[in-house]
Amino acid sequence: DYISYQYLNGPVNRYETRVYLFDVDSSRLYNIDTTSFTSLKYISETAIPTNNFLFYRDNATQGHAYLSYIPLRDSVGKIHGHAFIDFILKKSANESVYPELLQPGRDKDYEAEMKYGVYQDDQLLSQSQDFPFPDYLPRDKIAAAEFLSDKEDQQIFRYRTANKREVVIVYPRNELIEIITLFSYLLGLFIVFAILAMLLRITLSYTLRKDSSYRIIQLTLRKRIHFAMLSLVLLSFLIIGGVTIWFFIDQYDTSNRTKLQTVMQTAERSVQQFIKDKKMPADPSAFNTLTDSVSFKYLVTNLSSNHGIDVNIYNSLGSLKLTSQDDIYSKFILDRIMMPDAYYHLSRRGSASLIQEEAIGRLKYLSSYIPVRVGNGQTVGYINIPFFASQKELNFQISNILVALINLYAFIFLLSSILTVFITNWLTRTLHLIISKFENFNLQRNELLEWPYDDEIGLLIREYNKMVGKVEEHAALLAQSEREGAWREMARQVAHEIKNPLTPMKLNIQYLQQALKNNHPNARQLTEHVAASMIEQIDNLSHIATAFSDFARMPEAVPETVELNELLLKAVELYLNNSNVTVRFEPKSHPVNVFIDRNQLVRVSTNLIQNAIQAIPENRQGSVMVTLSTSGANAIIAVTDNGSGITAETAAKIFSPYFTTKGSGTGLGLAMTKKIIESWSGRIWFETRLDEGTTFFMELPLFKDHQT
Repeated sequence: DYISYQYLNGPVNRYETRVYLFDVDSSRLYNIDTTSFTSLKYISETAIPTNNFLFYRDNATQGHAYLSYIPLRDSVGKIHGHAFIDFILKKSANESVYPELLQPGRDKDYEAEMKYGVYQDDQLLSQSQDFPFPDYLPRDKIAAAEFLSDKEDQQIFRYRTANKREVVIVYPRNELIEIITLFSYLLGLFIVFAILAMLLRITLSYTLRKDSSYRIIQLTLRKRIHFAMLSLVLLSFLIIGGVTIWFFIDQYDTSNRTKLQTVMQTAERSVQQFIKDKKMPADPSAFNTLTDSVSFKYLVTNLSSNHGIDVNIYNSLGSLKLTSQDDIYSKFILDRIMMPDAYYHLSRRGSASLIQEEAIGRLKYLSSYIPVRVGNGQTVGYINIPFFASQKELNFQISNILVALINLYAFIFLLSSILTVFITNWLTRTLHLIISKFENFNLQRNELLEWPYDDEIGLLIREYNKMVGKVEEHAALLAQSEREGAWREMARQVAHEIKNPLTPMKLNIQYLQQALKNNHPNARQLTEHVAASMIEQIDNLSHIATAFSDFARMPEAVPETVELNELLLKAVELYLNNSNVTVRFEPKSHPVNVFIDRNQLVRVSTNLIQNAIQAIPENRQGSVMVTLSTSGANAIIAVTDNGSGITAETAAKIFSPYFTTKGSGTGLGLAMTKKIIESWSGRIWFETRLDEGTTFFMELPLFKDHQT
């Protein structure tokens, strides 16, 4: 180390050294091997000089990188011997954090995972740490630069130079972890975008003055369970991840501070022991002189090398006197004065030691300080140990933790999603069963549900079963009441309709009795007249009875294939001689067949045409149009008039039994028409405009040839 500082401008920790001594006659003096003075002298003369004493061996093998030649002279310059130092590059050398400061902007995490080995003539010269490079490379021919993938978990790159030197770079990889991590990141991005989309939707809803909270609550039960469980997983990830990282940072900081404190105490004891051994006086200037000595530089170098730390020595004024890494200061990356805060705490406030966080650019690190005090307590200097690797290692560890947590929670998120589907299906299966029962609910007979558990769903099912029982009970009472009411209404209508013709019949008979009693001369003619009137009224009663009977019990239908063009044409011909109303029919150009009872359809068609004629005011020239069309698998008959139209109040009752707007009639025509059409899987409806007219539509299924 004396030679290193005296002749080589600093320590050579990355190299192993072999010293060869020769006397003035070039004879060996206690050397470790038989290497001659002549061969070493030849190497120094053919190597590349870096200064007056150090030479670079460009084509050397087995790690022999440098050779130093130092002639041993006395005070007057006379040579008394020769010294050669062979510097052999260590196969695995410690790397300081200083290269990160000297070469900013590199992808340090990526490079940290790379391992390299340097070979000369296929023999290992040097290598990075923690990788078992072979001592010899196989003698195979490769290109100047070639990628190899000998193993699934590694990428290997070999680069050969012209002087038979070869660099092997190994980058470990784990495709499965990389794929999982990529999937986790993509899933995380999807979740973030989904959350942003939801927030945007809520914001827009709020902006448009809608109740966004209400809209969220309106999610289905299944979606709410999904949302709650996945939100719980995401929230737990954020909480556990945050707590884990905070705890790790706190523990890491505590551990580093403890480590720094221990190393600082070791360095301070070593310096104090050195001062004691040198019997240095209690004077700052004496400490400055001591720090310039080679032996003190050797002490600092050993502290740095043995403990893997960087050591800075400052004088009592806070100026740098010695450092184990001079490049960082010679390149002006760091100032050669102490941090003001540290100097203030140690010199002005008298702190025994100090550990604080410092930064160089974006690199944050811990730095410890301790004063060097001599016997009388006077401070003659300061020791500083910066722990540059702290932030780098912390970032690396945090990155690993985050990757592990993201991968873990991505798996948990997917598992939770799958479990949520099964859980919600299990929870909502019974609800869907209840919903299906409600959909098929009727007033006749409903099935009761069974649930073996005494929980909220069981309570719901019990209430449903109670409701079914009550509904069936009330339905029976309602049906009975409706039947009784229907019979009472029908009896009232029948009584009313029968009462009308009975009154004139009674009056005619009483008149005939009086005429016979008084021997009326025209008794015969009067009897015939009364008989004719009686027959007419009896026919009217028969018609009323038949109408009520037909409505209560439709005659047995006789279905057949009916061609609508022909049937409607005949129905319209009955009204062609009406002078007040024009009735027209627009047939289809092709046959339109339906499968129905012909008599019932004639009756329905005639009723609609008759109603259309009667709906036209007497002071208006009437027009009734009957049209036939098809739509899909249905035939549509439309009867349009230009009458007064139908009011909204009347429209609500138009198909009700016994409802009529005419002065006479039973009010059963449209009710019976609707009943007939619906019995043949058809439907009837109307469209109306007041004082413009009404159109009644009948829709019936078309008859296909293959139907039976």
